[in-house]
Amino acid sequence: MSARMDVDSDTKQSDSVDEALYNRQLYVIDHESMKKMQQSTVLLAGMNGLGAEIAKNTILAGVKSVTVYDQQTVQINDLASNFYLKPESVGKQTRSAACIEDLKSLNPYVDVSVVDDSGISLQQLIESKKYDVVVLVNYTLDEVVRYNTIAHALNLRFISCDALGVFGQIFVDFGTEFECTDLTGEPAVQGMIVNISKDKHGIVQVHEDTRHGLSDGDFVRFEEIEGMTELNELSQPIAIKVTSPYAFDIGDTTAFGDYTGNGLYFQVKRDQKLSFLPLSELLSMKDAVLMNAKQPKILQSDFSKNPSEQHLFYRALQEYRVAHENTFPPSTDVQGEECGKVFAIFKRLCAEYGLKCQEEEEVKSRVIALARASSAVINPMCAFLGGMVAQEVLKACSHKFTPLQQLFYFDAMECLPDHSKMNSAEFAPINSRYDDYIKVFGAELQRRVWQSRMFLVGAGAIGCEMLKNWAMMGVACDPQKQQQQQPQQGHITVTDMDQIETSNLNRQFLFRQKDVGSAKAVSAAKAAQVMNADLAITAHENRVGSDSEHVYNYSFWNGLTAVCTALDNVSARLYVDAQCVFYRKPLLESGTLGTKGNTQIVVPNLTESYGSTRDPEEKGVPICTLKNFPNKIEHTIQWARDDFEGEFTHIVKDINRFLEEGDTYLAELHSNNPSEEVTTLQNIKKHLGDARPLSFEQCVHWARNKFEFDFSNRIKQLLYNFPHDAVTTEGAKFWSPPKRAPDAIAFDDNDALHMAYIVAASNLRASVFGLKGSTEFAEIRQHLKSCTVPPFRIDENAEIETGEKDEEKEKTAAMDADIDFDAELQQLLQALPDRKKLIGMKLNAAEFEKDDETNFHMDFVQASANLRARNYRIAEKSKHEIKKIAGKIIPAIATTTALVTGLICLEFYKLLQSQNKTIDHYRSSYVNLALPLVTMSDPVPAPQTTVYKKGEEWNYTLWDVIEIKNGANMTMKDLIQYFDTEWQCDLSMMSYGNAMVYAFYMNAMKLMKRKKMKLVDLVQEVCGKLDDGVKALRFEVNVDYQTPPQNGDEEPMLPTVVVYL
Repeated sequence: MSARMDVDSDTKQSDSVDEALYNRQLYVIDHESMKKMQQSTVLLAGMNGLGAEIAKNTILAGVKSVTVYDQQTVQINDLASNFYLKPESVGKQTRSAACIEDLKSLNPYVDVSVVDDSGISLQQLIESKKYDVVVLVNYTLDEVVRYNTIAHALNLRFISCDALGVFGQIFVDFGTEFECTDLTGEPAVQGMIVNISKDKHGIVQVHEDTRHGLSDGDFVRFEEIEGMTELNELSQPIAIKVTSPYAFDIGDTTAFGDYTGNGLYFQVKRDQKLSFLPLSELLSMKDAVLMNAKQPKILQSDFSKNPSEQHLFYRALQEYRVAHENTFPPSTDVQGEECGKVFAIFKRLCAEYGLKCQEEEEVKSRVIALARASSAVINPMCAFLGGMVAQEVLKACSHKFTPLQQLFYFDAMECLPDHSKMNSAEFAPINSRYDDYIKVFGAELQRRVWQSRMFLVGAGAIGCEMLKNWAMMGVACDPQKQQQQQPQQGHITVTDMDQIETSNLNRQFLFRQKDVGSAKAVSAAKAAQVMNADLAITAHENRVGSDSEHVYNYSFWNGLTAVCTALDNVSARLYVDAQCVFYRKPLLESGTLGTKGNTQIVVPNLTESYGSTRDPEEKGVPICTLKNFPNKIEHTIQWARDDFEGEFTHIVKDINRFLEEGDTYLAELHSNNPSEEVTTLQNIKKHLGDARPLSFEQCVHWARNKFEFDFSNRIKQLLYNFPHDAVTTEGAKFWSPPKRAPDAIAFDDNDALHMAYIVAASNLRASVFGLKGSTEFAEIRQHLKSCTVPPFRIDENAEIETGEKDEEKEKTAAMDADIDFDAELQQLLQALPDRKKLIGMKLNAAEFEKDDETNFHMDFVQASANLRARNYRIAEKSKHEIKKIAGKIIPAIATTTALVTGLICLEFYKLLQSQNKTIDHYRSSYVNLALPLVTMSDPVPAPQTTVYKKGEEWNYTLWDVIEIKNGANMTMKDLIQYFDTEWQCDLSMMSYGNAMVYAFYMNAMKLMKRKKMKLVDLVQEVCGKLDDGVKALRFEVNVDYQTPPQNGDEEPMLPTVVVYL
């Protein structure tokens, strides 16, 4: 059993939030909402696989308590989806008792308990009013209606859900007056105003740099408006109507003064009360009312499917269940005798509730297929639905985000094989933990799952969930091979370079406190094998890229069934994607950002790849904005990060290189970076000379003078050049949006922010020079008293950049200036300290680490960013908020992670039946659990390119290559001849990787030599020795048509040329 973090009972009851544990989640659910969750109690009834997923996600999120209730004894098929049940519990323990210890180990702050008294009924638990949220899993519809009626009358928040084969259902009822504090979870927008009209419909015009981001009905307030100052003083925010992406209507402004300039608008989020109906009322509604266009009661996820049809199918299935002693149609009913009874009920319900049953045979086929599989509970459906339901539980507790209103249905029938063409024995259970998968997909498909060879890249949040899913599904878990003591065909390779950190424990649920510091891949693999001992898995700690191609080589990639990425950066995804395209391997791609998630299925010869479409590059911030004209907190944070890197990282590394390498380093600096040479030498001279601190007191003095320079003197100089009332050459106000006029700050040791800066900066300085620091205010204040701050003197000749043109102008002027720097360089070189007197000295460069609370890195960035924000009257931010921006933290929560892995695993079943699946069977998805929004769409087909081969059209996609077999002895001349003969094209250029190996513009001697060389020798001469495992060479070629086609390009773009050795 995993060791638990030491958390005493007082801490459990505290309203404080453990930022180290919940770090990434707090960027999704704010501190106040988190505190509400920590006071909320949850009752979860039903611990099949779906119940286990809901419990896991809810406990990880950090509610006050979770009580589980399930009196059913563990059955063998329960092992298919409840990842905390063990074979030894079958027939001996209740499902709740069997998994309670594992649930407790998930989060030491959550009180997890089980109701083990068989004399206590679910009704008694609900009526006790001990629980804020009640969740029912896999109860009959009649039972759900009865318990929901009780909960609704008691004003409790109630959720019910079901996972039935590849069909799922969720119902939500949070009472008649549920208060939601934030419908979307998106940050409140704000921006700069450039004009407000004085009219019956006053139009606010915002700066063209950024869209206002508002919607009709949003509320705003105003600050810093000049002229029309009445808007600054309004007691209530104003409702707006959007007129364009850069303007909005605020109503009548005729009674106000004339707008003369500046101003900020701020979105004001307001609480909203939502009303829910009990399930009994929803079930009585006719279809036209239930699916009212203005406010439908069923959330639609797949627009190729009819939610009303799904609703009545679920009701028909539940009616069949009650009539057949709580059982569903048998999985072996391939002829549809029992499932046909479900369809008969469905038809009757359609007539009763006003739903026209169009294309009856197609509908019947769908109903029978879904009903046949409904007796099973499979992990991918549990993971998907468990993520959604757990997020609804968190909404009920935190009052943050829009709850589901009120029904949701989902089916993945595209995963199912065509049962009508199969023998009933194919779906018969065999008394194994995989029985529920055999019921749904058949024994043959389950064998393919067992024998799959998978490559999982990443063992973080998505990676952990994926390994858990695969262990449940039986991926690489061939039990027959183990029984026969033969090598398994199935195998999983997982790799991740990272080690486990405390902040991972909140969502990477395979890890515990004892694992902190261990390799993610190794720990995740061990934890997954505990869940299923059949699992064949190998863990690596490699980065997947060109430097590991000797490990992940030709044989490795060719032996794979599919690849799954669980990565957090685009470049690594693109590399894996390119490898999948080259080796023609399917790719299961998914990602999350807070409550948002997406999945993409990449199928060889069918769909586009991950790299086929790219997000636009993030727009950079002009240097002049960062240096002199910030207008957002993001600008001041970037400035602070740059300052940190400059003072405590880059300069320090330059000094260390000088100390270690001396003249070699100086020569390299002069050769490679002449534009920075003078500045670098000045820094080395200064920091190893008079500015080198010998005591902590001197570090404090340095910090105090740096404060004066950055937050006072620089601003005074800027305002000397551009006073508050400055105008441009056109007569317009210089300090107008997006520019904000700053004010200098006078140092005050009684100001907490000022002292926070001094403490952080002085301790960082001390750390760099190997001195002992201090956080004692009394000591630091004493040092400040002995500090001399030189008076500021205006530089009347200083020029300040005001825009990008000025920056380019300055660069050009510097390049064109006829100034001899040799004399200055010589003086600096001669003034450098004697390295012989500094033997053994090495400074400590600070590599920015956001998660270490003791290293002063974030303390410095926070203080510096907020001081600069104060200069420019920009709203200051908390350390937590600044950490997200400075550390480029990706918000994350376990619910979204579980959901996307469930969806991507459903696609895996389609891949194993690819010979019978077309592109419209596959699904890519996008979700936003905050709204909630779930959308499914067909993948984008691989686009075709047309070229001409011997004058005939030849179409290819990204999946196609030009293959040349037996190329071990092929020369460059042979390849040129191949294109001449087979394509009637002239090869003009050819590259291997990033290296050009043949080009028409090379000199004649080189071309003659290379034409005679074997391709493998040519590559090795240009690029270095190839790894022994290389089986093929990949070339990109440029060719010209010998006879250009009338309707084609003269220079066709051919696919990659692969020469097999």
